[in-house]
Amino acid sequence: MDEILLLTLEGAGQAGDDLLIFPALPADHYSFGEIERIKVVTPDQLVIEKDAEFSIPFDSESRVCLLLIPNAQKDEIPVGSQILIK
Repeated sequence: MDEILLLTLEGAGQAGDDLLIFPALPADHYSFGEIERIKVVTPDQLVIEKDAEFSIPFDSESRVCLLLIPNAQKDEIPVGSQILIK
């Protein structure tokens, strides 16, 4: 199965030990499990595989899917990184 580019990281917010990825994904275009394995390709071509949590906030009117990477730091996944999924 081919990998699909989900997004190119435009920003991130640190939430304790977790990293919240921006931009959010449109919830009506994707179907994810709660936790999925992703591949991150940094701007300097370093490849990192991580488990990521996908969730749709209950209080969101815009129906977005948030991507949270547990146990990750901003300097580990820099702006410009590509996030892919199988």
